[in-house]
Amino acid sequence: MNRVRAIAAAVSLLALLCAVASGYLMARRLAEFVERHGRVVYAFRPVADPRFEYAGRPVSLEDHPATEAEPFGALLLRYGDEQVRLRVTVAPRAHAASLPGLVRHEDWMRVLRFAPLSGRTDREFAEGLASGEIADRIAVVARTPPPGADPETWGRIWRKDWTFDVYELLPDGAIRHERFAYPQGRPYSPDAPTEHNGLPTLRPDSWQFDAALHVMPEGSGPRIMAADSAIRAAGWTLPAASIAIFAFVAALLVAVAPKRPARKRAHNEPRP
Repeated sequence: MNRVRAIAAAVSLLALLCAVASGYLMARRLAEFVERHGRVVYAFRPVADPRFEYAGRPVSLEDHPATEAEPFGALLLRYGDEQVRLRVTVAPRAHAASLPGLVRHEDWMRVLRFAPLSGRTDREFAEGLASGEIADRIAVVARTPPPGADPETWGRIWRKDWTFDVYELLPDGAIRHERFAYPQGRPYSPDAPTEHNGLPTLRPDSWQFDAALHVMPEGSGPRIMAADSAIRAAGWTLPAASIAIFAFVAALLVAVAPKRPARKRAHNEPRP
């Protein structure tokens, strides 16, 4: 029994060394992956008020009635001296049509305040915004279903033909407009198309991608495959670390298992 314990102790020590070594290599690989992709984590906060201020300039989004060219109506975005007309692409749902502010347009459009979150807790981020320590940005993102498709039926299913208009309000008073297509193929995959129907596709490592997720119906976002993400970068180090940790725990349990008491022989039991 002592020999079994000694072997188990040696195996647990070896497994621990393997776990530490593979864990260190995995951390190096993941760090290189993050550095290579330049991933910055942003925190987003929706704005429901159609009137507010940004960079010392008034911002407003005004509802305009439906017309033959705009059957669901339009929103007129004003920022200082600039203005942009946004065609409503999805009619407000019956339960949301009477809601105040911009809530009734959340199926297709959001106004988002955002800033880098990296290195801060959610509370620190909120306090930094309130105090002005963190300089946030403002963007209006709008989703457009494919032309001719009913937004409530096929328009919700044919997501690969969605387009996204992103309007960023710049501190100098300008409005920067970008248009993107829904991501094609598997995000992070090396062979994923970068264009669709003449438009650049949303990149999964961009703030525009994260902003667009806010106007996608639940469950319709692109699937991030583990094989194409940071887990793929970990390579053999992930299973090696997992197996080593399992072996360490199993061997340690054997090494420290309590010694079984010797069974007492009955008085009339014959000797072996």
